Amino acid sequence: MRLLTFCLILGGVFTGTVLSSHPTQHAFARSITPRDFRVYVRPTPSYGRAAMRPQVPQIQAGLQSLPRHLWSSLEHIWLMGQPSDTRARASSRQMILYLREFTSGPELQRVITHELAHVIDGGWLVGQGPLDTDFHDLGAGVRHGDPSLDFYRLCWVNDTQRKPECGRHAFVSGYAQHSPYEDFAETLTAYRWEGRAFRRRAVTDPLLRAKYHWLRQTVFNGQEYDTGTPTVLDHTVWDVTQLGT
Repeated sequence: MRLLTFCLILGGVFTGTVLSSHPTQHAFARSITPRDFRVYVRPTPSYGRAAMRPQVPQIQAGLQSLPRHLWSSLEHIWLMGQPSDTRARASSRQMILYLREFTSGPELQRVITHELAHVIDGGWLVGQGPLDTDFHDLGAGVRHGDPSLDFYRLCWVNDTQRKPECGRHAFVSGYAQHSPYEDFAETLTAYRWEGRAFRRRAVTDPLLRAKYHWLRQTVFNGQEYDTGTPTVLDHTVWDVTQLGT
């Protein structure tokens, strides 16, 4: 992955993944490669650049956790200092991180992976067919031919209805049961950060095994990760990103 230098307007130099900034938006980075995405910062008096600066290495590590081509549709990242009832949001083209809501660097890295999964799901895995499927990711219809449909249909009938055979055992976390799209994001995050435990559970659960194999072949091109602790991804986990705290 190519590198650039993060340059805070108030000083400080960091190296990391390819980012650029808009010169009028108080951004972290100077524009280096205009064809890549832009980073904007919105500090507050109580959570400014000085508070954000130590989080930059974790942001970089989170962005580098997945191959860049998978989330090439991402155009903007917003780094916010304001309080929020959520840690992050994402669409196929942008990600918003509420940096004061994170309690550790590993948690921030995993949340970025989770949000990048939404970017991949909505921006890289796309179909060209009609918009008459039963799924509506990120507020838009999922087209026929979208590879994600094969993943969704392992456990979902539509946006809200799970298949009867998909109990808690078929999901990597409690939050993954919220929707097909959170199932995708949580499962991909587990694949990346809890590879050992995911494979261990997949041995005895055919639905988890199918999800693992689908990610390995469709998204990761055969690459696997020897990450995490083999016993941590049990049925009590609510949120895979919290395993990094």
